[in-house]
Amino acid sequence: MEATVVAKDQLQLAVLRAEGAHADFQLGKDVRRAWQELQAALADNKSLIVNDSIGYVIYPQWGLEGQGKGDNHTLWVGMQVKSFDGLPEQVEQVVIPSRRYVAAPCVGGKEEMYRMYGELREWAIRQGCTIDNSEGAWTVEANRLKPVNPFEIPAEGIEAFDFDILYAIK
Repeated sequence: MEATVVAKDQLQLAVLRAEGAHADFQLGKDVRRAWQELQAALADNKSLIVNDSIGYVIYPQWGLEGQGKGDNHTLWVGMQVKSFDGLPEQVEQVVIPSRRYVAAPCVGGKEEMYRMYGELREWAIRQGCTIDNSEGAWTVEANRLKPVNPFEIPAEGIEAFDFDILYAIK
């Protein structure tokens, strides 16, 4: 695992929520629905997009005791934007302040992805880092959209992921 501690600048995201259970790929399907709706919402505002090669999935690190009840989860799917000016009303705005993260690339299938999340948390603890579970701390997945956009592959058919995991740390 290639984990590091990194400092990231403020991240300003235009996002839509995705909700559902992992069972029957409900959450994955809703992530793709949210992505398609976000792309349609940003179609007239392409100049606002900072980098069209990265798509984000984020979730709060605080209040996770409510996440997963009944196997339901909430994720936010987004793109980094220069400004929120002119965004359609249905698009939510999230600003993640500059901060430090433990980060690692996640390349592989679902089992590899789940393993990487656990290994990254363990690595952070071994390095003396404290995962930040306070309000305003987000886990960030920076998904590479090229050469293949994972949000355009059906949830039940995706076999490989290529993104960076970033856990906010204190």
